[in-house]
Amino acid sequence: MTRLGMPWRLFCGWVCVATCAGVTWGFVRGLHYLPTLPFALIEGGIIFGAPASVLGLLLVGVWYTGSRLIRLVGRHVCQSSHG
Repeated sequence: MTRLGMPWRLFCGWVCVATCAGVTWGFVRGLHYLPTLPFALIEGGIIFGAPASVLGLLLVGVWYTGSRLIRLVGRHVCQSSHG
């Protein structure tokens, strides 16, 4: 089993919540004409889920870059203080 880091767990949760909100929005929107309800559900999931995915990936990238820089700077400071 692969262990996911915290940024990826937050990303998965973010996308799931946004997609569920989109499906709910599509359900409410599609109730007025039942034959198109499945399409409204999919459309709502895409309309909310796709932008949430892009924003989530951007935030994960920023998080990883920041934590990587902090680790590298911290390692450099520790090595320079001991040597």
